[in-house]
Amino acid sequence: MKRQELWLTAGRDFKLRHWSIYKAGELLQELDIHTDEITDCIEIINPSCIATCSLDKTIVMFDVEHRVALRTIKESHDKGIRCLRY
Repeated sequence: MKRQELWLTAGRDFKLRHWSIYKAGELLQELDIHTDEITDCIEIINPSCIATCSLDKTIVMFDVEHRVALRTIKESHDKGIRCLRY
């Protein structure tokens, strides 16, 4: 993400949302990338992407600039995933 131009929100509605900081909180993008509550979201510097985890037992790496999922790790845990650290 360039110069912290975006805010990211994620939650119980299974959606990841990107908001513009400079356009009065305008919603830029809404993504359905999980099938259960998203519990954490982090920025990864290299490659430049966002990683999310969910109670659906998946981790998704998502390229915000190109709007494409880079990698999905499915059912890596017996129960939902609560947090990510990088």
